[in-house]
Amino acid sequence: MRPFLLLFGIVALIGFVSQAGRIPAIIFLNAPSLDALDEENIRRSASPRDIIFGGDVKRLAKSAKRLRAMATSPDEPALYNRLLHVAIVDSPPSVKDQKEAPEIALDLGRAGAAAVLVIAAGPTVWRIENARPEQRAKIAFEGPSPFDLKNAPEHILAGFRVGAFGADDFTSPRDYLESHGPARTRRYCAAMEKWKKLFDAAPRQMRIFIFQSPDRIEVNEEFLGGSPPPKSSPNWTVGQECHRYAESDK
Repeated sequence: MRPFLLLFGIVALIGFVSQAGRIPAIIFLNAPSLDALDEENIRRSASPRDIIFGGDVKRLAKSAKRLRAMATSPDEPALYNRLLHVAIVDSPPSVKDQKEAPEIALDLGRAGAAAVLVIAAGPTVWRIENARPEQRAKIAFEGPSPFDLKNAPEHILAGFRVGAFGADDFTSPRDYLESHGPARTRRYCAAMEKWKKLFDAAPRQMRIFIFQSPDRIEVNEEFLGGSPPPKSSPNWTVGQECHRYAESDK
């Protein structure tokens, strides 16, 4: 199946089970159960701004089940990772054929003990490269638009929250890049709190990297690189940007 058809088949990763109140059921809050999603629900859940329908809807439902099966259990993000980087992708690379989804390489070969949360605008196919057999729960996604994974091992996906498929109060690159004060706290910082808990990550170690139309993102243990290189600063951390988390930092 071509990547752009798979892209639009992501419907839900639902209901990570909370454990002793530590891990919130954050992946797809307020979404219907996957079993209840028929073809009409799939059509309704997608925003026309984000999706170009062009495939067999039954095939899309199959893709949703495939991606759900790839996600790890809710205890694994914290168990297998020590750091969580945040990649804000302001816009995907352009494509000649508008029916094709842009494809971005996500290189995990040097990730070490770090995972990456991608906050992206626009439908995107993420091509996983150099994933190692021992890596688990290394990637997570949030944003308004659908995405798909290519060459991804089943254990590499920690989860996602995507507005096009029903996630409630998701954040987007615009929330971080254009919002300040209460508006940023309400959406961006609230989303970061959910991921912080899932990965058991220290906010002041959650570094933020801003990418503009990248064709490649490289996950290193201490930083993110890519082509073109991201903008970043040692002061750009979730703990610094979302001040209310400073006291709870490790």
